[in-house]
Amino acid sequence: MEQVIVVDDLHFKYPDGTWALRGLSFTVTRGKKVALMGHNGAGKSTLLWHLNGLFLPQQGEVRIEGRLITSSTEKWVRTRVGLVFQDPDDQVFSATVKEDVAFGPRNLGLPPGEVEKRVRSALAAVGMLGYQNHPPQSLSYGQKKRIAIAGVLAMEPEIILLDEPLAFLDPAAQENLCLLLEELHRQGKSLLVATHDVDFAASWAEEVLILKEGKLLAHGDPELLLNEDMVREAGLRLPIVAQIFRGLLPEGFTLPRDVQGARRILQAFLK
Repeated sequence: MEQVIVVDDLHFKYPDGTWALRGLSFTVTRGKKVALMGHNGAGKSTLLWHLNGLFLPQQGEVRIEGRLITSSTEKWVRTRVGLVFQDPDDQVFSATVKEDVAFGPRNLGLPPGEVEKRVRSALAAVGMLGYQNHPPQSLSYGQKKRIAIAGVLAMEPEIILLDEPLAFLDPAAQENLCLLLEELHRQGKSLLVATHDVDFAASWAEEVLILKEGKLLAHGDPELLLNEDMVREAGLRLPIVAQIFRGLLPEGFTLPRDVQGARRILQAFLK
């Protein structure tokens, strides 16, 4: 399958001397759902900013859809890679919701009719179509997050990055966001979500990238999150459902990573 993200020996040091990324290398293929995990300070946000062209490599390379990200391609990459920040107040700033979502498409130089079409479609996708004329400052935190996502969707990127999208959302808002992510996946979008939520990552992701101190600790399927030694080293934990079954299963059974896996185990015992 086509590799849409290729990171090779990526290094990045902040001006205060703090190393954020130390020789990071990995690839992501088109259409995958990928969870990016690691403790605070592991380098997750810094990596996302490189993938969107906000930061340029100090050493190593980042390629998006085969193109090397440099100062001459950083504007192009933002038309292909959309980034939803962790804090929507860093991203939502216009006088009205409609103006905020229209900001990106207008900067692309699109005609007014196409801008209007994209704004309505993006707001409908996040369930905020009735809020076009509201000032973002009047919205709840969860609503602001949806507007931030709509602003990215209006750009129609092929790759969407989300930094801790579930943080500070109530359960209903989290469920709505997960449904939206599934719809974007069905549309063929490539999704990379930075998250501390082990339970979400274990049940949602097709691949897991785990960082530690700016290096790649592990890259593989979500079963990685059932490796207790590895998740402890990463500053994470086992999924709750795996913790419940730990030490209770006979030989031949593996720990479940999500509710569906737990149901299969229970059904096997109830037969």
